[in-house]
Amino acid sequence: MKSIIKKVVCLLVAIVLCDQTVYAYSSVKARVANKTITYKFGSFTEGIVNKWYLKYAWQNALSDWPNAYSRITVVQSSSTSNTLGMMNESSSYLYGSTEMDFYLTSGHIYYFFGKLNVGNPDITNTNVARSAANHELGHLLGIADLNSGNAIMNVNRNRSSIYVPQTDDVNGVIATYTTWGN
Repeated sequence: MKSIIKKVVCLLVAIVLCDQTVYAYSSVKARVANKTITYKFGSFTEGIVNKWYLKYAWQNALSDWPNAYSRITVVQSSSTSNTLGMMNESSSYLYGSTEMDFYLTSGHIYYFFGKLNVGNPDITNTNVARSAANHELGHLLGIADLNSGNAIMNVNRNRSSIYVPQTDDVNGVIATYTTWGN
């Protein structure tokens, strides 16, 4: 009798687990106010060495989210304090970082600084830099890090082959702004 009960319980658990929809995205508690991102580019010079490829990575990343932009407007502005730039931390694991300040009550971001890490030796690869820039923009758009899945937000992704937002990344942004409204 115990054997039959165990089999039935296992079968029910399998049915429930197989029937669930799993998304690659996870939302964060912050989002851009009024569905508008204003940004400026920071300096891409370190000493006398120009890190121009990082600016190109940000520019490409800004154009890689067109379906998400059906919900959000992106505007370059020299008068904003929001910056897309670079950092230098010697690390083969850190590709980028995003600092954000947001209001706890509304979740609206009022300041951000997205950085690509020139201290990572892999960042000179065009696809890796673009992958890191898209990942950091994903945070600004309201989606969190993941540890698995075929997504730009997966911290364990192959950055040479996954360098643009995937379907679930874009769906995460759309769901975030559909659910939260403004």
